[in-house]
This record gives sequence, C-alpha cells and structure tokens, in this order.
Amino acid sequence: MKDTKLAEVARLAGVSPGTVSNAFNRPNVVAAETITRIMDAVAELNYVPNGAARQLRVGSSSTIGLVLHDLGSPFLASLAEGAEEHASGRGFSLLIATTNRSPDKQRGYLELFEEQRVKGILLQPNGLPQDSLERLKLRGIPVVLLDPPPSDANISSVSGDDFEGGRIAARHLLEIGCRRILVLPGPTGVRSFDERELGAKEEIDRVPGASCFTSRSDTTMTAGRAAGEQLTREGGFDGVFAGTDMIALGVLQALAQHGVSVPNDVAVIGYDDIEIASVATVPLSSVRQPARRMGQTAIDLLFERFDAPSSARHQVVFRPELVVRSSTRR
Repeated sequence: MKDTKLAEVARLAGVSPGTVSNAFNRPNVVAAETITRIMDAVAELNYVPNGAARQLRVGSSSTIGLVLHDLGSPFLASLAEGAEEHASGRGFSLLIATTNRSPDKQRGYLELFEEQRVKGILLQPNGLPQDSLERLKLRGIPVVLLDPPPSDANISSVSGDDFEGGRIAARHLLEIGCRRILVLPGPTGVRSFDERELGAKEEIDRVPGASCFTSRSDTTMTAGRAAGEQLTREGGFDGVFAGTDMIALGVLQALAQHGVSVPNDVAVIGYDDIEIASVATVPLSSVRQPARRMGQTAIDLLFERFDAPSSARHQVVFRPELVVRSSTRR
C-alpha cells in the first residue's frame, strides 16, 4: 500500500518519495542538506515512518542523530563532517537536523530521533532539554553534548574553551598596540558567543587605557559588513575581535571598500579558523578550534556509552589556538 504521508513529506521537501525512503533507510546515500530538508518536513507533518516500528522491534538502528544550531556555519559543517566520517568508519550513518537555535525545533527533532530509535544522539543544545534527555535515557539512547553541561548534569560532552579563546584574541590585539577594541561576538544568549565576549572583556580590562565596546549581530558575512560600515562611519576603533570568521571576513570587506588599511588602521581577528580565512584578500588572523577532531571525539564518547552505559561521563574541552596572519601582523 502506498504511504500517502511519505508522499506528502516528499512534496514538502521537494524530493522524490524514493529519496525520502533512502533518507530513513540508507541515509549514507543522501546528501546532508537533503536530509535536513526531509527532517524539517517530517517534523512539520508529524510523520512517523513505518521503519520506526520495525526499529522498535529490533531494539535500535545503525543510525546516529546529530542536532546542530546551523549547518550554514563552516565550523559546524566541518564538525559534522568529522563526526560523519568517524561514524561511517564504524558502520553507522548520521542523520543531521538543524534547529536555528529554536527550542521548539530542538524538542521536535529529539522526539523524532527517539521515535526513529537511533542508536545515540550528538546534541548542540539550545538550553538543556531535561525532559527530552530523561525520555531518551529511559529508552537507552545515550546523548553527548556539543557544549559544556551544567555542573550537576551527568552527561558526556565535547566543547572548546570559549572564554579562554576570547582572552587569547583580545590579548593578541592588545599586544600589537590596540586600545579601542570593538567586539562582535555574535547573537545574544548563545553560550559560546557569550563566553568569548566575557573572556575578551576580562583581558581588555586588565590593561590601563584600553577600552572595549560590544555590538551583537548575526554570525554571517552580511552582519560583518554592516558592522564594518558602521565602524568606518563612526571611527575611533583600532582593533576588532569577531566571534566568528564569517563576521570578521565581512568586516574586512567593508574596511577594504572604504580604503581603511588593515592592520595599520584597524587590526581584525576572527574565531574558528575556517578554510577561507587563510585565503582572504587580507589573510585573517583567527582563534582556531579543531572542528573535525571535535566531531570525531564526540563519536568516540558516544561509542563509550554504547559499550559501557554505566561508565563515568567525560567532559572533553579543547583549548583554542592563536593563528596570526596579515590582518593583525603589524
């Protein structure tokens, strides 16, 4: 019998029913972006695939769920690639969902993965969904966070030291003589961006005569260009620390268009050290995080939970590293 609801999912996602079927049963042959569109359609239609019942009977699947804020982020895309390659090498496929930092979408995807009976879940949380985590625990589906957990949470995690990363970036700008520093950390209320801002402010406050100004924005190059345009109109800054390389690259574009010399007039440093940072017109200094290695480590922690569910939880924190290029080399 034809699955009419599956056909609705296919229409909403703009793919064929066969592609939807492959996404559920052979996700390794479907592009990650296509899977994301299908998962969005599934969540919107509240569709529970027939395969879910089959997986409930056998106990679990050979798939792992990955829930991220935004696959448009080059850093998160690299993290996902590292996780996918590592999982694939162990015979598992990765199902990727993006929440756009929506708690409701996060809850919906966790429920969907629970219904699909995935073997485990990697979660970049938007607030810690305790009720969802408790249900997953009862189902025997382990979760590894891509963010530090609360101190009282008994859950494994992988993260970068964002506070230290903010300090590293600000310290570098101060060491090359910057004293009026504009901090563009990213959206408000996202732990990693908040920590980068706090670290930068603490480091700047240590230096007499140095001052810090913060402007919140999206994480895109467009947002960076807007900030750079404002900087050229108002002036007064000799250093910029951006919470992502994409923001920083947008700032560089705006400064170049207005004839502002980088780094002589304004030094610029970003965060994540994405591939394009090194080949920008003015190669961008950045604070590096090992994205692929972080994804691989998260898979390792998840397999620890598969093999020994009652073993101790681990919090793995990667220390960021300063990469100096022309945008700050005075």
